[in-house]
Amino acid sequence: MANPLGLTFSKTFGLKLDGAEEWFDPCVWLDSPLCVDPFLMLDLEIDDEFKGAHDEIVGFFQRQINRVAAGGTNMESPAIKTVIQALLMPEASELYLGYSEGVKGAGSGPGLAKLMVNAMMSAVAYGLTDIKHFEEISILGEGIGPDRISDAAAGITKWRFARYTERVCKQLNVPVQKRVLDRAKYDLAQDRWVAVEANLPINPRTKRPILLTPQRFLRHLPTLGSDEFAQYAERKWKYDHRESLDKKLVTFDKEKVFAAARKDPAVRNEFLTLAAKSGGKPYDFDQDKWGVKLTDSAESIVAEHPFKYKQPTSDKEMKAFVVALANYFKHFIEEQKGWELLWDKYYAKPEKAVQRLMFGIVFQICAVNNVSVDPEVNAGRGPVDFKFSSGFNAKCLLETKLARNTKWILGVTRQLPDVTRLFQAM
Repeated sequence: MANPLGLTFSKTFGLKLDGAEEWFDPCVWLDSPLCVDPFLMLDLEIDDEFKGAHDEIVGFFQRQINRVAAGGTNMESPAIKTVIQALLMPEASELYLGYSEGVKGAGSGPGLAKLMVNAMMSAVAYGLTDIKHFEEISILGEGIGPDRISDAAAGITKWRFARYTERVCKQLNVPVQKRVLDRAKYDLAQDRWVAVEANLPINPRTKRPILLTPQRFLRHLPTLGSDEFAQYAERKWKYDHRESLDKKLVTFDKEKVFAAARKDPAVRNEFLTLAAKSGGKPYDFDQDKWGVKLTDSAESIVAEHPFKYKQPTSDKEMKAFVVALANYFKHFIEEQKGWELLWDKYYAKPEKAVQRLMFGIVFQICAVNNVSVDPEVNAGRGPVDFKFSSGFNAKCLLETKLARNTKWILGVTRQLPDVTRLFQAM
C-alpha cells in the first residue's frame, strides 16, 4: 500500500534504491528546481521511449512558425488563433519539476501562449523560419523562461514519459492504475492534441498520476535557454570590449547588451554552435548544487536526533511548536554538522537548498506529531516558506531567509504580514 506521507516517489512506494537508477526519484510534495532540457533529448538520445522526441518537439513548433509566417502579425487572424490554441500546452505537473511554489506548474495558458506567438513573430521578423532547436524562440521572446521550455518539451512528449513510467514501474513492481492524460500528444497528421491512456503510479495524497523522468534529460537551466544565452552574450560583449572597459570608455548595460545580442543572428548562431559542440551536461546529482536530494537526508537525520512534542491545539501552542522546530534545525546545522550538507565543496548552496533540507526535516517531525505542514503559501508579495496547522484553531506561518539575503527584512515587515492576513481569513 502506498504511503501518503512519503516525501519522494521511492518512499511513497517503499522502494530500496541503490544509486544505479537512471530515473529521477522526485519529491512528490514540492517541485524540484530542475527542467526537462530539449537539447539533452537530442544530445543523449538512445533507442528507448524517447527515440525521436526532439524531432517531435521541433516538428510541432515548426508547424506553428509556418502558420505565424503565413498569418502575419494580426493576433485576431484565423491562422494566429489556431497557433494560440495549439500552444495551450498542458502542464507537466506530474513530473514534479519546476521553479514555482509547491507543485503547481504554470503550464501555458492563453497569456503565455500569446507570449510564445509574439516570440515566433519576432523570429520570423529576424528571418528565423526554419528552426533546429525550439529554444531559439525563447531567446527571441520575453517571458519564456526555463519553466516554459520544460513544460513545452514535456507537454508535447508527455505520452513518452507515460510509456517510460509504465516500463519502470513494471520493473519495480510499483502498483499502477489506468489513467487518461488529456492533451498528452500532438498529432501532426490530425493537427490536434489527443489524449493518451496509461497505467501509472498514483500519488496517494493528491490522487494524481506520477510521471518519471530519465536523469539524463534534467538540468537546472536549459542548455539553450534565454538565461544561458544572456550569460553567453554578457561574456562575449565584455571580452570584445575588454580594453574599452579597462579604460572606462564604455559602460556595460546588461539589458541593452542582451537586446542587441538576441537580434543579432551571428551571435545567436555562434551560441548555438558552441553549445552543440560542447554538448549538454545533465544535472550533477552527486554535487547537487541546488539541494535537490537534500530531502532524502531528512528521515535519517530525525531518526538520529528524535524530536518529541505535545500536539499543539491552539495558536499559542502552535507558535511554541514552530519556534522549537526552528531551534531544532538551528542546533542540527550549528552543532551536529548539518552545515556540511549546505556546502558544495567551496561554495555555500543557495537559499532554496537550505529551505528544501528544512522542509524535509520539518515534514518528518510534523508527521509524527500529527501537524500538517505545507510548503510555500503565496499571497501577492511572494511565498512564505511553511504553513503549519493542526485542526482549525492551531495555525502558524514560518519564513526562512539566509543571513546573506539582503531582502530578508521585507520578508518580516511586508511578505509575512500579508500572507498572515490571508491565512487568518481561510
